[in-house]
Amino acid sequence: MNMLQNILHAIHELEIEATVDEVTDINEIAEYPLTPYPAMYVDGEFICHRECNTLQHIKECLYRKIGKPI
Repeated sequence: MNMLQNILHAIHELEIEATVDEVTDINEIAEYPLTPYPAMYVDGEFICHRECNTLQHIKECLYRKIGKPI
């Protein structure tokens, strides 16, 4: 699975109500702070990037952000 698929799967497993936007436009990506690509942001806050894109790691990152147990 790729990072987007893992994010969607993690949201489903954690039963989080969320909207996911995949940003692919280079001009829009440039508006974000300098981070490795791909990256995950929640409410505008950087959460993780391409090196930590496993399902388990994404779930852990979401847990830390929203406080929902995994």
